[in-house]
Amino acid sequence: MFAEIGLLTREPVEGHPELYHYEVTELGKKYRYQNINRSGSRTKYENSFCYGQIVVESVTDVEKKEYTHAHGYSYNKTNFYVYYNYHVINVPDWVLNSENKLNARYKQITVRLPEKNYRDVVKFYVAKGDKLYQNSIIV
Repeated sequence: MFAEIGLLTREPVEGHPELYHYEVTELGKKYRYQNINRSGSRTKYENSFCYGQIVVESVTDVEKKEYTHAHGYSYNKTNFYVYYNYHVINVPDWVLNSENKLNARYKQITVRLPEKNYRDVVKFYVAKGDKLYQNSIIV
């Protein structure tokens, strides 16, 4: 699919008609996001294609949840949940032209389109010294 869209090239491997060699195109390099995860016993390279920018329109709610010994938890922890509305800008043509293919392949999420509003929530953890972090990044 990504070769059809133009983000990858696809060449058959000589002598193995069932195998293909893929390379990232210039267009693909522009939208590629690579995360290198070294937290486990083996390094994992995670690649994805990202597009558009999220513009937060409004924060609709902030919810604080405390997990304490008094509530039956084995540890004390505080989380903040920030609910917000957003839209996406600068959506490239390859996304707009491939919306149905992308939605069919990635059923858990749908393509985010311009001119539409979406809702989401972000969870923040409270660390020592009341610092907030998300996914182990101090904010």
